[in-house]
This record gives sequence, structure tokens and C-alpha cells, in this order.
Amino acid sequence: MITPKVSVIVPGHNASGTLKASLASLRSQDWPKDCLEIIYVDDASTDEAEDIASEWADRVVRLTGHPKGPAAARNAGVRQASSQILVFLDADVLAPPQTIRALVGPLMEDGNLDAIFGSYDSAPLDPSLVSQYRNLLHHFVHQTSRRNAVTFWAGCGAVRRQSFETAGGFEEEKSPGAIEDIELGHRMRALGMQIRLQPSIQVKHLKKWTLLRMVHTDIFLRGIPWMRLLFKENRMPGELGDLNLKLSSFLSVSLVWLSACFLLLSFWFPRFIYVVFSALGLVLVMNLAIYRFFRRIRGLRFALMVIPLHMLYYFCSGASVIGSLLYRCLIDRPLPGLESIGAKLQKQYWRRLGMRREREKKARLRRE
Repeated sequence: MITPKVSVIVPGHNASGTLKASLASLRSQDWPKDCLEIIYVDDASTDEAEDIASEWADRVVRLTGHPKGPAAARNAGVRQASSQILVFLDADVLAPPQTIRALVGPLMEDGNLDAIFGSYDSAPLDPSLVSQYRNLLHHFVHQTSRRNAVTFWAGCGAVRRQSFETAGGFEEEKSPGAIEDIELGHRMRALGMQIRLQPSIQVKHLKKWTLLRMVHTDIFLRGIPWMRLLFKENRMPGELGDLNLKLSSFLSVSLVWLSACFLLLSFWFPRFIYVVFSALGLVLVMNLAIYRFFRRIRGLRFALMVIPLHMLYYFCSGASVIGSLLYRCLIDRPLPGLESIGAKLQKQYWRRLGMRREREKKARLRRE
């Protein structure tokens, strides 16, 4: 079998802290060196990431001005790619030597397969509790989800170039937040393309999570944009009942919010505290599988310590639903009489964004 040439596209913004290790892992792949092209796309970084990338990547693409986001960065990398198989990896992951072969092999064997992606492994590098929880949660979700996927994950995934271009690539304007890969997967599946989740393909995540970053990401970068995407589609989302959209997750979100409301009411009506304990108890029961997984991987103490984080995760998911409903009623498809409110909010948002970018531009000019 002829070994195809593969283009690996790695986007990054101020990624100097993890970039060297990430690109070095790509240079250690057990794929023929003359069939492997590594493209790093620097998204208007202000650190030394571009210099680091020039030592390890075959090509460095520089985006200037304000950061364009991962969707635009990946599309820019595709335009510079010279092969028909595109591999996307984040700048904060370590890819084991067999990663490229594991991603490309199924595409070579199955001509009907359009894309494939893996997951994080069960041994994240950062030792902090929040980082361990977030990465292990991602690992668990991808290990227990359907193989016939309806989304795509660009943290570690591969796609045929023809399929990628037919679907229109990553949406740069209409996918706010960090769901451009999910949105691409939706369009690919709507076109009848096949996407496979292969849980045995695993990469190590180097990112350090903080509690504030976790909350911000869950609500504003993934939660609200993902729910807005689902509300915009006129069909039943294919991932309903899979990934993070299982029935147990919906029930857990509802119960966590119910317990939060009754906890507040218990200051005036003390007996409501029993409702809080009952609701949280049901959440624990419905999530026994993941707590058993945490105990098996990190022990009983870790499984108990992450329970509050898991409750916070469900609380953020509920906030995402509320936020996306507000978007739906005010901006995306405003209800009668609310159009002016949504338009005013959008105008204020774009004005603040323009002011922020202007400040960033002035700060960058001063540094230069």
C-alpha cells in the first residue's frame, strides 16, 4: 500500500509554553518523514512561539493583526497544505509516536470514512485537581460515546481534504466560542459524510486549568455556543443522547439547579434543605459510572474531591442553556417586540470588541 503524504496543522496563540514539546512529539512520529508535513499557524502571538515553531515545523504561517481564532488559523493552515489528508492537533497536546498512523490508517482502509478523531488520555500532565478533573472528564466522555460520531474534534483528528472542502471548512464567523469543530461535524453529517470516534487514539493534554477558566469555558466558549448551534438547526441533533447530551446529563443539570434554588429558599424555609439533599443524592446516583471511573483511575479520595467540581460543571451547563435561550429570544431569532433589544445588545458588543482590539493594537505597537 502506498504511504500517503499527510499535512499536520497546528494552530496556536501565545503557545510558547507547550509548543516545543508538542511539535517535538510530531517529529517523533513513526510515519515516513518525507510523507509528513508539519504546518504551524501562529495566530498573532506576542510571545516567542513563532521562533520556536520555526525550529520544528516545516512551514510557519503568520496571521497578523488581532487574533483570528482557531477556526481561521486552521483554515489558513489548510490553504498552505499540500496533501489530501489533513490532521489537526492542538498546540498543547503530546502525540504518541503512533498517533499519525492510527489516524490515517482507518482513512486508508475505509474509502467511505471521511473523518476520524480520538480523545485525551487518562494521564494528563498538570497535577492540579481542576486540570486532572477536566481532562479525565473529557477522556471518559469520549471513551463511552458512540463510535459513529456526529461531531468532529480538532484537538486530535484527521479528515480527507476533499470532504473538508466540500463541507466548507471551519466556519470563521458564525461559530463563536470554541465549537468550530463541532459545527463542522454537523455540516459534514448533514451532507451524509461518515465521522468515526476512535477512543484508542489518545493524546496527552498539557493545558493547565484553573477554576475560573473552567467556568468561563463551560459557559461562554462551549456551552452557550453549542446550545445556540442546536437551537439554530431545524432537525433533531444527532448527538442527542450521546457525548455531553445524554438524558442523565439533562436530568443532572435540572436537579443541580433545583437544589441551588431550594438551598436559597432554605434560609427562609429550613425544611427545604431536605429537598437539596435529595436532589444532590439523585445526581450522585445517576453519575455513579463516572465516579467509579475517577476512583479506578485516581483513587477514592480523588473521586470524592471532584464531586463539587462535577456539580459546578452541571450548574454551568444550566447557565449555558439559560444564556442560549436569551440569545435565541433576543438575537438569533428574536421574538416579536424584542428585536430592538437584541440589536442594541449586538451593537454594544461589537463596539466593546472594537475598543478592545484597538487597545491590543496600541499595546502591541508600544512593545514593538
